[in-house]
Amino acid sequence: MFFPGACDHIKASGDSQSCCGTAEKTAFLWIQLQLSYYFHRNAEELFIILEGEATLRSPEGYQTISKGSIIFFEEGPYGAHQLYNHSDDPFIYLDLRTKANVDVCEYPDSKKINILPAMDIFEEGSKVSYYTGEEGVKDKWPKEIIR
Repeated sequence: MFFPGACDHIKASGDSQSCCGTAEKTAFLWIQLQLSYYFHRNAEELFIILEGEATLRSPEGYQTISKGSIIFFEEGPYGAHQLYNHSDDPFIYLDLRTKANVDVCEYPDSKKINILPAMDIFEEGSKVSYYTGEEGVKDKWPKEIIR
C-alpha cells in the first residue's frame, strides 16, 4: 500500500500496523496505531495525516487533526505529543523525523525514558547522580601506577 520495498520492517498487531524505513539523516514511519504521550530529546518530527481523523494532545491542549494536516514537533518537552483515534475508522499518518545516532525519548505520563535506537527503556525513578557508584575509584588502580 505504501512505498513498496521502502520499509526496513513491517510490524502488525491486531488492527495496528506500521512500516519503518531510514535514510542517512531521516527516518520515516507509516503508522496506523495509537501512541503514548512522548517527546524526543534529539529528534524533530513532522506528521502528515494521510487518512482519517484523530485527536492530538500536546502542551497546547487538545485539537482535532484530519487528512491533509501537517504537524511539526520540536525537540524537548514543548514538542510532546500523542495521537488518539477515538473512532473505528482508519487513521493513517506518515511520521518523518530527523535521525540521530542516539536519541532519548521521554514519556511524561508513565515516567519512562527510552534510549533509541537500542530501545533500552528505564523508569525515570532510577535516575542517579553522576558520581553514584564511583566511590573508591583510586582503590581500583594498581598502587604502582598511582603517585
